[in-house]
Amino acid sequence: MAVSSRSYGTAAGVAAYVGVYTASGSFSTATKPTLANVEAWIDQVSALLNTALAQRGFTVPLTQADAVLGAKSIVEQLVSDLAQAANSSGRFFSERNLERGVSNWNIVRNDISAWVEEYASGLEELGEQRGAPEATDIGFRGSDAGGNATHPIFQRKQFGNDFTNWDS
Repeated sequence: MAVSSRSYGTAAGVAAYVGVYTASGSFSTATKPTLANVEAWIDQVSALLNTALAQRGFTVPLTQADAVLGAKSIVEQLVSDLAQAANSSGRFFSERNLERGVSNWNIVRNDISAWVEEYASGLEELGEQRGAPEATDIGFRGSDAGGNATHPIFQRKQFGNDFTNWDS
């Protein structure tokens, strides 16, 4: 299994964070987690990141070099946390999280949401394509299914809304 082309990061990048769980610096079928586990987690965490980015109006996957490196960094770090948890260690395996029954994936989703929130304007400044997500667009149809112009059912003046031009 290989990492998806829509994913950020590599198993080697994850191994750099958690080398103690690798065999000579690489994941394999004999490591815990296995290479297949790590690659699947990279795809899953990347999919969550792409979903969060799309929710904020970004075109995914990211393509600008610095933006991709930033995405790669968060994905590899989160997957390294999952690798540590698979070995009963790391921040996901803390007593507090275990006592509370906190889901590792809930923490991953929260970290991704925080990352997207923090870096959204920077990603846009780097040139990542961003438009308004459909969920935040105001619904308006300029024409009906037959191509005929549509008109508002109600006009502002019907409700006593008269506007004064204060500049004249």
